[in-house]
Amino acid sequence: MQQSFGSYGMVPNTSKTCTGTTMPMALALAKSRNCASAYILKQLDNTANNSAKRFVEFLKKCEFTSKINPYPSLALGAAEISLYEMMQGYSMFPGRGF
Repeated sequence: MQQSFGSYGMVPNTSKTCTGTTMPMALALAKSRNCASAYILKQLDNTANNSAKRFVEFLKKCEFTSKINPYPSLALGAAEISLYEMMQGYSMFPGRGF
């Protein structure tokens, strides 16, 4: 289901892909169900847009230097970062957090 981010509105904007069908999170992400991505972001903080702010704080702790604005659209991948930073972020998984 769509997630509310206070004054920023609902993410995703339409409920077209938010059918309420139950499925594993891995399948929802594989099928690009934006509702699932927004739900994951909301797990950081359920108050308005605090979840996006917390996510940006986390990215700064991971030494991302690009200016990333804390908007709910981050859940949908709407951030401009360099290829170098993207690779740095992805390398944390096989590096077990480092």
